[in-house]
Amino acid sequence: MRTMRILITNITLMLIFSFSLIAQPQQDSMSSKKYIVPENALGKIINTFISVINSSNTDSVSKFVNEYLNKELGSVGGKSWSGEKYLLLLKNLMLDGGLINPVDVRKGNDENYLAVIFKITKSEKPLGIEFIKNKDDNTLRSLEVHVLGTQNKPYQWPNEKLDEKRIANAVDEKVQKDFEDGLFSGNVLIAKGNKIILEKSYGYANIEKQILNNNKTRFHTGSLGKMITATAIAQLVEKGKLKFSDTLGTILKDYPNRDAAKEITIHELLTHTSGVADPFELGRRKPEMDYSTPKSNLPLFADAELTMKPGSHHSYSNGNYAVLAAIVEEISGMNFENYIEENIFKPAGMKIGYPKEYEKLPRAIRYSHSTENDPLALKPVTPVVDLENDIQFEYSGYCNGYLTAEDVYRFLHSLKENMLVSKEMVEMLTTGKVSVEEGMPVKYAYGFYDANMWGANLRGHSGGGGNSGIGADAEMLWNNDYYIIVLGNCDLEKVRPISFSIARFLGNQ
Repeated sequence: MRTMRILITNITLMLIFSFSLIAQPQQDSMSSKKYIVPENALGKIINTFISVINSSNTDSVSKFVNEYLNKELGSVGGKSWSGEKYLLLLKNLMLDGGLINPVDVRKGNDENYLAVIFKITKSEKPLGIEFIKNKDDNTLRSLEVHVLGTQNKPYQWPNEKLDEKRIANAVDEKVQKDFEDGLFSGNVLIAKGNKIILEKSYGYANIEKQILNNNKTRFHTGSLGKMITATAIAQLVEKGKLKFSDTLGTILKDYPNRDAAKEITIHELLTHTSGVADPFELGRRKPEMDYSTPKSNLPLFADAELTMKPGSHHSYSNGNYAVLAAIVEEISGMNFENYIEENIFKPAGMKIGYPKEYEKLPRAIRYSHSTENDPLALKPVTPVVDLENDIQFEYSGYCNGYLTAEDVYRFLHSLKENMLVSKEMVEMLTTGKVSVEEGMPVKYAYGFYDANMWGANLRGHSGGGGNSGIGADAEMLWNNDYYIIVLGNCDLEKVRPISFSIARFLGNQ
């Protein structure tokens, strides 16, 4: 059985860049207006980058990588890239793109971040690149490439209050445009309270067999499952079987890192402030092994040194939620899959909660492309993994199954309506507790992000990232009672701009 790599995209980068795309100027973004890159340290690196790509000199590319990117970079945007990989990316960008010219520049919250949108002479597709400079030296922490499609203008949302039918039509028109532009394949569901106002499918579940996505197609939802795991923990707390202040060692008495287990609390696991290592970062996974249960994941990371002092700050790690799922098993006496089926899926009316129905529903094949070999996405997408082998991590705690868009909505709606835990516990789960990154309007709660943007309060989670072919986002506009579910069998970088654009639109309705 092949190992499936789940890459988690850094939400901070996605928030900034998605906002950049949503907030593009209303004039033709490919116009001749000259956008000036700031004349600071990062701006000088970006201008050097532009000169290098436009030089058509591969030696200058090597020099740029050696000076600014020649080291193993940390996981940024869900990717751990070496200088060698960046060299391949930039050479292919030079070969496939031709001359590049900046047509829009978007700033982050400090001088070490810039998102730049480029016009490319050899392609109709505008290209977005995020540049993040290290604070301590004159090198880049990350260089993230995003293909933005062929459209010259962003979709123009109606600037007026609409009834539900016209809201559905506007969302459908926007997503259809993205689909036709090669930016999306999957399902979208929009609901207001207990009423679904749009549920529609776009593209193919299986390109080779020409099987279209439909409302019953199940998608790998990646880290959306963290909301489910956190809810399971909350249920056990309400039953008096667990406290958020309990330490890991009092529950999993055989946890490998005994010293860490004495210190780490349930609260710290839920908020990614524990310092527990990520199972994808240590290189221990073996292709022949099955990692579909929580405890099968523990040998991948549980004995490793902590990455930071518990409670010091937020540092996203899938290991936290594998541990939490193992705690659910220990406390409940049930295996994790059975627990969430009986205590979450069935009460929420999720069809996936019934094994016979579960097997009948079709699954979408995940499609992606290699960024370093095809930075402009000029080649056809390719399957990431075949369906028969695509079952790993399904009930690991950090991922919890293939779901339909309606199933995700049923879960979120039943949670918000206090059907799974009490009203007080819903607030405890979804209200932000730790800052994701300084200066950003985003906090992490218990398995949920809590963000205040565009005059709206968004609570939810995304799943996927990198070249995994997983793109899932589920957002609740908390005060407006809208639900936005976007599930794709494409990369997350194609999904987040769609869900955020819809959120901004609905926040004004």
